[in-house]
Amino acid sequence: MLFDPRSTVLDFPAGHQPAWTSHRQHPAAGRGSAHGFLTLPAVARSVPAAARVTFCDEVEITDLVIAQFDAGVLRASDVSDPTGAGDAFAQAMFAWLNPRIPHCQRLQFGFALIDQPAAADQLTQFGWEAELNSPLYLAIELPGEQVFSIGTARAQALRAADPSLLFTAMSLVDAACSRSLFVRTPDVLLDEFARWHWDYDATLADDDSAREFLKENWGGDDADIERHLPSVVRPELAPDDTLPRHSHVQAGSSSLEVLSQRTLRSLARSDDAWLSEACSALADLRLMLARALLQPRSRIARATT
Repeated sequence: MLFDPRSTVLDFPAGHQPAWTSHRQHPAAGRGSAHGFLTLPAVARSVPAAARVTFCDEVEITDLVIAQFDAGVLRASDVSDPTGAGDAFAQAMFAWLNPRIPHCQRLQFGFALIDQPAAADQLTQFGWEAELNSPLYLAIELPGEQVFSIGTARAQALRAADPSLLFTAMSLVDAACSRSLFVRTPDVLLDEFARWHWDYDATLADDDSAREFLKENWGGDDADIERHLPSVVRPELAPDDTLPRHSHVQAGSSSLEVLSQRTLRSLARSDDAWLSEACSALADLRLMLARALLQPRSRIARATT
């Protein structure tokens, strides 16, 4: 902001008003153009125009990158003006990887190449302890985690078609996630809830034990505590037929089973278009998972699409 330090005294005539004048005024002051009051110093060409900021000591990965190129999969022609060995590897790797990433209708994800400190930082955030021995890691990014809901009406439609159909669907989704992209299914959500409210016990089914723990650790009124009891939370968040067998708490859940390929194909002949499509998709997914057991684990399963 520019301002005039002079002040006005009404009792003084116009020509005798007090004013401030710098005794160190430069001889050139007052003779420049209106827009030239600020000048920039000349910068030598030897001064770098850009800089690279790092937050930790760089890991030596040159030998690793050379070995990757020597393997013959990555092409040097895909690299342009790299800033280092890591950048060269990233350019070549993503030039090879991007055309091979499957197109998903619902799931959104991407890949990122991160170094060991970045991987350790991610693990620390979640309280996971692991030994990281590699200098580079391929990470999966989830730019926007979405919530998918089966809904009460469709859940009941699956149960009406076969008591084990919803259990089969969630079991197949869990199996696909373990071989492709992590998705927070009901058992994961229940585990996260239990970490906060049930002393880490996702199998808790006793309201009295939960009520005692909530009163001691969270306080709150009775109405708030009632909303966090297993009898209220489990049916809404994670019924038994959406959970793995080891997390079941209801006696009747012991009869649930993963339906066979033949049973799913039989249910797919239903007159209900939605139910027929769902059972057909589950049958395809079951077959794909069976085939995936015979293939390298690194192959991305298209079952999640």
